[in-house]
Amino acid sequence: MQGTFWIVNSDEKYGNFLTELADEYKKHRYLKIQVRNGKKRTLNQNDMSFEQYTRIGEQLYGGDTELARRECKLEIGVPILRRDEEKFRDIYDKYLRSASYEEKMELMGMMQVTSLFTTTQHKEYIDRTFDKYADRVQWGDLSQGQSR
Repeated sequence: MQGTFWIVNSDEKYGNFLTELADEYKKHRYLKIQVRNGKKRTLNQNDMSFEQYTRIGEQLYGGDTELARRECKLEIGVPILRRDEEKFRDIYDKYLRSASYEEKMELMGMMQVTSLFTTTQHKEYIDRTFDKYADRVQWGDLSQGQSR
């Protein structure tokens, strides 16, 4: 995305946004505005996902946290975004759907998936990750970050 974007989550930021928006319009005379419902994922959600990747990587893949991260992004995250985000679905289907599993796994190392989530989507992602690996991973207390 080119240009300027704003996150408006308080009355003060809303006021600043309106002032800056007016200035941008005066300069460029063209604006494209997208309103995204839902908050972006939280730092606690990021920490929880990282801890899940660590546990999966340690217990299933000989310590390969990156493999666990890519697998979760591809097998859990991509379906969530394809379901909820039309633009993501269109691009994924056009360019990536026909790729091999190995190619998709490689792409997950550089492709945004979870960073595009709202807090609601990320909660679903965390829950689905727990469910997918429940019979193969001992989770313990993830809030303690014991495996870091």
